[in-house]
Amino acid sequence: ARDREALKNSGPPDNFRDGDIGYVFVHGAGGTVDRCAAGNDLFEYWGAAPALVAPDQNSRKLACYDGREDVASQAKRVAEQIDGFDCGRYRRCVIITHSMGGLLIEHMFTHTEAAPAGDANPKLYENAALYRKVRDKTLFVISLASAAGGSKVADILISGSQQSAMQKISG
Repeated sequence: ARDREALKNSGPPDNFRDGDIGYVFVHGAGGTVDRCAAGNDLFEYWGAAPALVAPDQNSRKLACYDGREDVASQAKRVAEQIDGFDCGRYRRCVIITHSMGGLLIEHMFTHTEAAPAGDANPKLYENAALYRKVRDKTLFVISLASAAGGSKVADILISGSQQSAMQKISG
């Protein structure tokens, strides 16, 4: 945790180079196709956008999922991909999301701990350990046109805990 805090506070080192961190793009296109199963469809969907944010193509990855399915059922699929991505020398990734991609990240980061006692749907927390791994390797999240919980997600990244983020929000 101390290394994570030091990295956030120090900014990029003077000798920062492409490949020191990774960039993960989580799309928002849904509705008609499983973008994981559709060959180059995901690359065609993003077009040149990944190159604008991460010019080094070796540092950027695209996460895919079936946008016809609900967020909770696809979050594990995306988390497994992010967990498997090489996030460079610092082992940290910047996650860039669009639309439903932001909701996927919000779901992951708000389900990183065991289900609270009496929770109506404890199944949502069954991937908590995997979601914690994704949260811990995430430097920060950029969400474009997302309905995700903005400040709540940022607080979770900073505090490392949904509980302390929720306490902060509720006063």
